[in-house]
Amino acid sequence: MAGKLKVAVRWQGRALPGVTQRLRAVGIAALQRAGAEEGELSVLLCDDRTMELLNRHFRHKTQAHGCAFIPRPRPPAQRHRAPG
Repeated sequence: MAGKLKVAVRWQGRALPGVTQRLRAVGIAALQRAGAEEGELSVLLCDDRTMELLNRHFRHKTQAHGCAFIPRPRPPAQRHRAPG
């Protein structure tokens, strides 16, 4: 199941040793626990200014928060698929 799951970790600055691998492992575990059989989770570690810009652009919010959830639109073929 984990072969179809992907966790992308990006750093605004210098990555801390071992943290990227740990974040990927935690992300895969979270996707599996949520029952995902395929999918991608993206993690960006950035400063408040970058988070504020992302929130303003994608969520139309003007302040930085500890995290932002920006859903990726589904491809048209997946939008109309029946659940289950």
